[in-house]
Amino acid sequence: MFARHGFLASLLPLVALARFERLERHLNVSSYGNYMYQNIALTLGTPEGDVFQYANGKMTVQKKLVLGSGSKWPAATALLAMIAHAEADLDAPMSKHLSWWTTDPKDPRSKATLRHFLTMTSGMVTDGTDSKTDFSDGELRQNYSKTASIVGFATCFGTNTQCVRKLYEASPALYAPGEYFMYGTLTFNYVAAAMEAVLHRPIDLLLQEHFLQPMGMKTAFWLPPIKPLLGAGLTASAEDMGKFLQRMLRKDFLPRWLHDEQENITLRFEQYSTQNAGFGPYGMGLWGECIDGCWTQAWPQECQAAKRFSHPGCYGYWNYISRRDGYYFNFFPSYTCDKSNGWCGTGQKPQALESCPALNAATQVRLLLDTFVEDAMRSPSSAISAAAPRPRPPPPLAALDSRGAGSPLEQLLV
Repeated sequence: MFARHGFLASLLPLVALARFERLERHLNVSSYGNYMYQNIALTLGTPEGDVFQYANGKMTVQKKLVLGSGSKWPAATALLAMIAHAEADLDAPMSKHLSWWTTDPKDPRSKATLRHFLTMTSGMVTDGTDSKTDFSDGELRQNYSKTASIVGFATCFGTNTQCVRKLYEASPALYAPGEYFMYGTLTFNYVAAAMEAVLHRPIDLLLQEHFLQPMGMKTAFWLPPIKPLLGAGLTASAEDMGKFLQRMLRKDFLPRWLHDEQENITLRFEQYSTQNAGFGPYGMGLWGECIDGCWTQAWPQECQAAKRFSHPGCYGYWNYISRRDGYYFNFFPSYTCDKSNGWCGTGQKPQALESCPALNAATQVRLLLDTFVEDAMRSPSSAISAAAPRPRPPPPLAALDSRGAGSPLEQLLV
């Protein structure tokens, strides 16, 4: 595999360059005969930007891919930028922003707020891919998701707001706002409808004006173009996402208090779903990363110590920022999951209700790279011991992302 790499040496001491050489050697050696390390791009960076770039095969740091659920962190950030510009109240009822939203106190939806939708706790949006941690309502969520599905939104003829209103009319509250976390891709389109009403602009233009242009992601875009699926449709490169992660690490894109609100993850264990158990507590469009660690407690000590925030995607995109050590990780694989690699290690060809095999492979690489990345990126003066706990072996795919889907189109989008 032909590798392209770069050590941005002006930003690094010599000892760090040596550490990057170990990382690069591992990537190169592993790429021989191991599909998980082939056709990948990886960048690492600090608050000043990228300090390491690597790509091999058909990948480059400029090549754009659809990020799937890796779109959710940028989407939430874009919406928070609009909320800041509009001086909108995160905790006001949705009826303050949308004239057609119910104010009936007997309807739980009347109490839903922007915060509830940004944190996936509205009680009325779900992909039907998770359940309570005791698995008691999985079928209930699956059935509910069919009334207002991603396919229904994608095939709706109309604007974002018109199609969100149709979703709303088909979505009586499953739970009271704030009661439970339910993983739902369409949740951000509800916030987008509110911002369209407040700012009197269509969401595709608002994304350009309040996020893509000021972020410097000038060639990135959301799909579909006119009625973007915010939580799954961002198309961007490693170079683009490095700019995003740099600003998230610096906390200087939004007003600082909004960055803090975004990272304010829920620690109420009784609210958690199986997705929280697999990825960690949720904030606004991001996970407090704790891979397969929250099945029995809200926030294990080793995850608290690591202090990472992330949001991977169905096709294998994986990012995180390390607040503890002050760097970001940005992994772009372009996998073909087929019989030759056991469908990316899952052992079987994905069926209609199974998806995201690429995420299984990417998760293994993400965890296997941890030692090399931490050695390269940790400051020599860090107070954290080099003997800090390392992540456990990768969990099964089902524990990581049970993101089932009701049709091939849903598999494509989530």
